[in-house]
Amino acid sequence: YIVPRQRTVLLGGTSVENDGDITPRSADHEDILERGLQLLPDLANAKIIGQKVGLRPARSSVRLEIEMTENDRPVVHNYGHGGCGYTLSYGCAEDIVKHVSKLKNKYVFSGS
Repeated sequence: YIVPRQRTVLLGGTSVENDGDITPRSADHEDILERGLQLLPDLANAKIIGQKVGLRPARSSVRLEIEMTENDRPVVHNYGHGGCGYTLSYGCAEDIVKHVSKLKNKYVFSGS
């Protein structure tokens, strides 16, 4: 992926199951850069300012729902996006707002 930002461009990524290592690997770095250059050759002269590794927990499908606990309290589930978290974030947030809006007359929500 290539994500343009105000002053930088973010390139990524990899997908390796059951790999919890958060140490940047030179082979991954080279592969990501090569793929990025194929999509956007203008990146050839870009200055690399850092490398980060992030873990993206995934499941077979996103869990996006409200579960009622034993004491009739709502728990909002919104996880399992894997590497698509940013891409899906706005749509999932809109869906959660719809779910929570249906409950707003029954519960008082707070930030704590």
